[in-house]
Amino acid sequence: MRLLNYAYTAYVTLLLFTVLLCNRTSTGNSDPPIHIHLTWQHSDMSNTITITWQTAFSDSGNTVLYDNVSRSGDPALYRYSASGKCHTYPGASGYIHEVELTGLKPGLTYYFICGGNGGYSEERCFRTIPVNFSHLRFAVGGDCRGNWSQRDIMFRAMSEFNPDFILLVGDFVTSGNNQTQWDSFFESLHENLVGSNGFTIPIIPCLGNHEENATNYYGQFALPGNEQWYSLDIGETVHIVVLNSEANPSEEQLQWLENDLKTHENYTWKFAMFHRPPFSSSKHGCWTEGRQYWCPLFDKYHVDIVFSGHDHNYERTKPINWTASKTSPQPSYSRGTMYIVSAGLGAPLYESGTEWWTAYSRSVYHFVIVGIFANKTLNLQAKNASGATFDKVLQKTPVIPEFQPPIFLSAMMATTTLLSILLRKHSKRTACRFQKNLQTKTLKEGENY
Repeated sequence: MRLLNYAYTAYVTLLLFTVLLCNRTSTGNSDPPIHIHLTWQHSDMSNTITITWQTAFSDSGNTVLYDNVSRSGDPALYRYSASGKCHTYPGASGYIHEVELTGLKPGLTYYFICGGNGGYSEERCFRTIPVNFSHLRFAVGGDCRGNWSQRDIMFRAMSEFNPDFILLVGDFVTSGNNQTQWDSFFESLHENLVGSNGFTIPIIPCLGNHEENATNYYGQFALPGNEQWYSLDIGETVHIVVLNSEANPSEEQLQWLENDLKTHENYTWKFAMFHRPPFSSSKHGCWTEGRQYWCPLFDKYHVDIVFSGHDHNYERTKPINWTASKTSPQPSYSRGTMYIVSAGLGAPLYESGTEWWTAYSRSVYHFVIVGIFANKTLNLQAKNASGATFDKVLQKTPVIPEFQPPIFLSAMMATTTLLSILLRKHSKRTACRFQKNLQTKTLKEGENY
């Protein structure tokens, strides 16, 4: 009898599962994508993009349908499609789908839906990064951790400025192994990182200490290389280096950094980002290993700005060349690097401080907006939760002339003056004879032409 009961229970369970599965696939809309976010898996930011989302089932679809005109979410109307793959990991709340779009045109708006058998998302759009831009804008921030309501406020405020992309400098959650916290974070990206222009805003993340190097991080972001340190390019103008301050800063990572910066040393603008700040006057202070291993390379290849988080406040340094001086700043940003601590997206604020390198510091929820212009100028603004600016700086790339006209002209003028003095010492007769001989010589040379 007990055996019959077991058999009956197994039969009913199988029947219910079959009904649910059939219902899910037949309706085609019971498992639509959630947690949609955009990243890059390769260095080319202008011709590629990767779309990532989550579903409850593995067979809900790995397809992106897209076009350069809106199709209002009708799957039958999109002219282009791309397929990807899905995976899961221990502790995940579903299946992660990744699809990379390649061969895109720079500076063009694309509309897309993602999904498949389980249903498609609503139509979203993004704009590829232009190579020859007149104005490029990106945002920077970090350390939202467990203050979800403040995080959402900050994400919405950042998005109002319609950045082309956002640098997130780590500590997105309080515990990297807690999937519930990750679900909240990615839901916030899905809902709030949409600009007032309607574009879904791509992100460039790096690991913080609260990510705990967890599988959850690697499982939900699609990034280049080993996903710990990598770099991205916009044409041959902007180069972005992403590093992992939670790993060994020397050996393999240091060698990679030197090779990367050397390869891109002629780029107009070079930026680096990682979690722990080499220069901070707040609670945690300076990350000395970063100063020891990485700052000399930032000096050598003149990285323009280094962005970090970790100390929950805002701080901008004066121009620093750590190789040239460990006690005083440089006279201008053309002679040194600007270091920014931007850790004000929601985590509990720390008291700000002041050191010899400090240009401005403040304990406030904030983010940073950076604008780059075709005339080789950069405008950096720190903004509070309401979008008001409380710190700003204008930076220009240095122009080094091929020669120094003032020195050359000065030498010529000095020589001419000396010759005039010597001539005045001769008699009028001698001067006339000199002029006559000079004229005769000139005429004879002219005859040979």
